[in-house]
Amino acid sequence: MKGRLVIRIVLFAIVAAGIGRWAWEEFGRDEPAVVGTSRPDGLTVLALHGDKRCRTCIRISDLAREEIGNRFAAELADGRLHWENVNYEQPEHRELAERYGLVSSTIVLSRWKDGAETDWKKLDEVWDLIGDEPEYREFIATRVAAMLETP
Repeated sequence: MKGRLVIRIVLFAIVAAGIGRWAWEEFGRDEPAVVGTSRPDGLTVLALHGDKRCRTCIRISDLAREEIGNRFAAELADGRLHWENVNYEQPEHRELAERYGLVSSTIVLSRWKDGAETDWKKLDEVWDLIGDEPEYREFIATRVAAMLETP
């Protein structure tokens, strides 16, 4: 009888661990949100997401961050380019959902000068391109480069 109980406990633990891993991958690791609405001078790449994040939402952010880190390391290092991962459903960031017309996770490129946003571009195309990683990476890099070059 004890042998069956031990087997049941072990099987339950394996199933629970599998469910926990699935939930972590499905709804993701949330990075701390940046507080406040003002950004430093330069171009800020905002990876905007809600409270619940699916695998695709996480991938949109992760691939963009990786590509920007690879292609724009110098700009990140010298402060011309900034990265932020922001939950727009948090009370302190809800104005971002209104400003950018957000209904789901996306990437927004936001240019700042002297504490004011001077230009921005929402990259909703990320949803159409995320299935083709090379095309997605090129799209992100091209859009960031264009915003960096435009004064």
